Amino acid sequence: MAWIAERHAGWFLGWLAWAACAVTFVLFLASLSDLGRWARAAVAIGTAAAGIDLLADAIWSTAVPEVAATGNAAAFLTVERLAFVAGLVTANGLYATAVAVATLDLKGRALRPLVAAMAIGAAVLVVAGVRGSALLLELGTPPTMLAFIGWALLAAREAGAPATQGAPPVRA
Repeated sequence: MAWIAERHAGWFLGWLAWAACAVTFVLFLASLSDLGRWARAAVAIGTAAAGIDLLADAIWSTAVPEVAATGNAAAFLTVERLAFVAGLVTANGLYATAVAVATLDLKGRALRPLVAAMAIGAAVLVVAGVRGSALLLELGTPPTMLAFIGWALLAAREAGAPATQGAPPVRA
């Protein structure tokens, strides 16, 4: 708690950078929205995820350091738990759902295992949030992030491929 309270400016800037990821996620999904109705639905789901995640980021960046500065461990753990549940359980569940829904309008076969890997990682993050487990958070984050990065790269490549009449769809 003391570490967070003493480094509030750096803590805040770190969370601000993380919040920018939520915004860019929605912008990326919006760039896919011309692909079809599922991609458009994914924008709505992703926007809901980002809204909840931004609330969690606001709790992490402002309320957590303020409570940490009081030295009240019980209050700190309560606020931390609220941020965990909002961000890990609700937002990450919706992020994974948005990616899976957007994938329904993408044709690349390589996207499917990435969505599955991301869904498994996101499920671990949801359980981490429900249980308040730092270990599960550490275990679930790498596969979720790596699968999402792979998915985003392949989805961007597929979405950016020039449409040629009569040509088969791009298969990643």
